[in-house]
Amino acid sequence: MLREPLIYLVATAEGKEGVRQFALHRFEAVEVLDAARREPAGFELDAYIAAGHFGWREGEPIALELRLGQGVAEHLREAPLAADQRLGEHIDAHGRLGLRATVPDTQQLRW
Repeated sequence: MLREPLIYLVATAEGKEGVRQFALHRFEAVEVLDAARREPAGFELDAYIAAGHFGWREGEPIALELRLGQGVAEHLREAPLAADQRLGEHIDAHGRLGLRATVPDTQQLRW
């Protein structure tokens, strides 16, 4: 997972419960093992991310409405915030487009 400027590895750790996030810049060395990969039963990375695990979830999903400059709007057209994202087609008097999406209520969003 890339969360600029950092890259995270989502993995399990021997002797620990559940899936964890490891910041790669904190690694000093790695070793390739011959052991087979072990994936937690039922784990899906896309669902893990959609659940807000990289954004430190605060509460239930919220309906987000924004007015965006055209550059930001184009970025979010290519990389949507959510599956239900709707980006307006009409530019307002200030050169902005409207965006609506249901997103996780996270600390990152509030920041």
